[in-house]
Amino acid sequence: MSKNIFISYKFSEKNWKDNGLQFFNAHEGRAQATPVTIEAGEIEAPTKAKIQDAITAKLKSAAALLVVVGNQGLSDWVEYEVGVALTLNKPIAYTRHPQSSGALPSNAQNNPKVRQIDWSQEAIAGWVASL
Repeated sequence: MSKNIFISYKFSEKNWKDNGLQFFNAHEGRAQATPVTIEAGEIEAPTKAKIQDAITAKLKSAAALLVVVGNQGLSDWVEYEVGVALTLNKPIAYTRHPQSSGALPSNAQNNPKVRQIDWSQEAIAGWVASL
């Protein structure tokens, strides 16, 4: 059975997340996991509380959190997702597309529970296999 991996990304940089889906077996990649996200329109009449509830529910059912770092800084939601994953004691990793240079959320910086992995089939598949 495939693991669910919650993919955290800044919505305005959805292209980085979409590009990273190639690493997962559901998209012909080698990482034996199903990427899980929250997409636009998924939450009816979204409020802050509804979004928080949806994030928490998806993270509870996920094996881990993968943060995709882009260029434009991170949204408050990415930081919230990292915080929930830390509270739930979920494994957390981040990866950065070779063409991006953004920073990690403050709650992930210098955190020994957050692992950096390369943007590659081998690195992401290896991390997923280690879960």
